Amino acid sequence: RDIIIRMLRNLLGIASRSPDKSGPVKYLDLIVELEPEAAMERWSRAMIRLQQGDRPGAKSDFRWLLDHQSPGIDLERVEELYRML
Repeated sequence: RDIIIRMLRNLLGIASRSPDKSGPVKYLDLIVELEPEAAMERWSRAMIRLQQGDRPGAKSDFRWLLDHQSPGIDLERVEELYRML
């Protein structure tokens, strides 16, 4: 599982540099599925979802971040974005 997650993170890095902005979400979905406590990946996915107009998906990720209060996440910014949605 750890090796697969590491590979997915490598692929995520490659996809993030691609002009196709839908690619990273696929890898973020898989990482979160395999590692549900992956707060930074949830943050990234929420921001991409927000940019792509997926408001329910972004709101769901923001809610999870608020509920779990993960270290390293700017919870004030998350709360602001959550309320905006």
